[in-house]
Amino acid sequence: MRFREMMIEMGFGKRKRVIDRESDYQKRRYKRELSPDRNDAFANGEKTPDVKARRSYADVMKEELLKRQKEEMVGEIVKKKEEEEKEKNKNKNKKKCQETDTSTGRVVDGTPLKSRRNRWDETPTPGRVGVGVGGGMVSDARPGDKGLVTPTPKRERSRWDQTPMETPAGGVGLATPSRVGVTPELYNLMRWDKDIDERNRPLTDEMKKNRKQNFDIPKELPAGLPCMKPEDYQYFGALLNEEEEEEEELSLERQKERKIMKLLLKIKNGTPPQRKAALRQIPNKAREFGVGRLFDQILPLLMQPTLEDQDRHLLVKVIDRFLYKLDDLVRPFGHKILVVIEPLLIDEDYYACIVGKEIISNLSKAVGLATMIANLRPDMDHVDEYVRNTTAQAFNVVASALGIPNLLRFLKAAC
Repeated sequence: MRFREMMIEMGFGKRKRVIDRESDYQKRRYKRELSPDRNDAFANGEKTPDVKARRSYADVMKEELLKRQKEEMVGEIVKKKEEEEKEKNKNKNKKKCQETDTSTGRVVDGTPLKSRRNRWDETPTPGRVGVGVGGGMVSDARPGDKGLVTPTPKRERSRWDQTPMETPAGGVGLATPSRVGVTPELYNLMRWDKDIDERNRPLTDEMKKNRKQNFDIPKELPAGLPCMKPEDYQYFGALLNEEEEEEEELSLERQKERKIMKLLLKIKNGTPPQRKAALRQIPNKAREFGVGRLFDQILPLLMQPTLEDQDRHLLVKVIDRFLYKLDDLVRPFGHKILVVIEPLLIDEDYYACIVGKEIISNLSKAVGLATMIANLRPDMDHVDEYVRNTTAQAFNVVASALGIPNLLRFLKAAC
């Protein structure tokens, strides 16, 4: 992994980011947000769930209705403003047409325009001076009228008639002298003068902060952790802010979060042995870490715009292994998982589509058909066409995984 990064930095390759090969339609997925945790209707068995703790299905439907009404209202306002602007421009153009007749060049009210005075409209008089062909001045007077003869004007002197001077060699004496070749002796003399001036500079009490490096050196990671990419600092920066000695003084929840971050960093940027060990350790300790902490750490990584194909493949593999271990505990986070995995269904990479279908199929078997429909049904009325299309693709996968006859009963009840 580190060798590959070094080769890319040296210019022998390029990063295969997912966003670089996505179309504008596929990039709409970055506009979606991870919704809050939803209520698990089957958490308390036959008891009535506490809908105040988390969002219920009814709350989600109300929110989608409000979003749709807001979008329609904004669209009507924009359309009304465009119509008013068109009407205003139309009236302005109509007013201009009424004032000026563009075909005749006259005012519509009948007032004739004053024509410009032209010297060709005047009647020539004897003795008037005229202009001859060739630019010379010719008199209209008779040869006998000597006093009326106009003298021939003198030709103006042009600077192009002057003989140019030779430019001095090297541009000496000019405002912008040209460069002169430097001999080795002159170059060494200039270098020695500069070195002597630096050594013999006057003493000063000025602070030496400007002489230090003006860039920040990233902190060293704790032992055993791989290197971070620049885009990883916002997700794993907490590992640099706290020392190893202080880790024992942290609360239990904070220690678990740091442990999850370390494992995810090893999966994303680690060496093959580190990655293999972390992929085996996270699913085994999934219940110990907590479902909420795991998904709060891994799902934002999958929404990262700078994510590469290999990183996405590894993180999606982690989610796939979670589903076997956590089973029905992922019900409150079903919609979050769908928001992240649904874009894989329309990806141009064939293997990404297969993995996306596999995860949605396993999620359907883990949480049940009722929970899947409760998660997918509100998105069918979403204002964005992209969300509606990806939700329809997910419904297709759910129907294939759980059986179409079972899906039809719930669709009749929910739709």
